[in-house]
Amino acid sequence: ASVAHDLNSALQVVGTALDTTGRDRAFLWQDGTMTDLNSVVAAPDGWVLEFATGINDHGYIVGHGRFLEGDRGFLLVPILPVADAKRLPDDSIAALQGVVVTAATGQITGRVYVEAPDRSSGIAVVTAAALTEGDVATVAGAISTNTDGERVIGSASAEVQGRQNPLLPVSMT
Repeated sequence: ASVAHDLNSALQVVGTALDTTGRDRAFLWQDGTMTDLNSVVAAPDGWVLEFATGINDHGYIVGHGRFLEGDRGFLLVPILPVADAKRLPDDSIAALQGVVVTAATGQITGRVYVEAPDRSSGIAVVTAAALTEGDVATVAGAISTNTDGERVIGSASAEVQGRQNPLLPVSMT
């Protein structure tokens, strides 16, 4: 059995379904496929997403579940390409995965720069995390526009996933 709780303009549906053992599980239905959100979210150990109760037109999903045997609310933020994150309205939460640090902590005061691995788009990130050029990272924080008109992810959490050779400068002829 399943119950739909919300629908967005992209016809994505979120709700609750019973798994094979009769436990509640939060789901996302899109393009004719129902997906248990527990199977696609890298949640910390102890989390069980039980009820997805809302989804907005940016794909953010809210709901509640269990964490260490207590009821807790959650907000799931979709992982976006850098270019899509830059188009979000100010104060939206953006999450980027697999971005490459191209200007590191200490090279530019108070921020780092990250780019898509194919160099198609980049963005400034304000974070306390110590990142170095060539780090491959996941970052998440609030999008804003600074006084120079630059898009920035502020108050960002950042986690290094790996390393690669720093991206070479793009040359023009």
